[in-house]
Amino acid sequence: MGGDEIVSGPGGTDPRWRSGREAAGAAGNAYVEIDLYDMGELVSRLERLMKGSKRTSALFAHDDYLAARTTVALGTLGFKVPDDVSIIAPGDTLDYNQPYIPRITTMRIDTDMLGKLAGEMMINRLQHRPAEIIVVKVKQQLRE
Repeated sequence: MGGDEIVSGPGGTDPRWRSGREAAGAAGNAYVEIDLYDMGELVSRLERLMKGSKRTSALFAHDDYLAARTTVALGTLGFKVPDDVSIIAPGDTLDYNQPYIPRITTMRIDTDMLGKLAGEMMINRLQHRPAEIIVVKVKQQLRE
């Protein structure tokens, strides 16, 4: 995304958030942590991102719920998704047929397959088998 922003909830020392911050910085992106339940903070942080000298063109939210809240917050600032800014998020967990759910680009994750893999990995670990590296592919999808 180079020069764009990643918006995330508070990650603390969680390795997923820590690696996200590191990857964002390495790519020249800002990594913004916010309180997921404080809409005022979200609006304030987005206002700084969107009103700066180098306006943000894309945001990555850590899930669909944050993406939906971000879309609403951007609307209060006069920005439209996807006309003014793009948002992408993993999850595909919201019902996009509902008129109040904003349309975003999301990544469909096969949670049934993830559960099966997790179970297999747990059994392998209990049986002292060597750990495997497993690559999980997701499907990017524009939800309109």
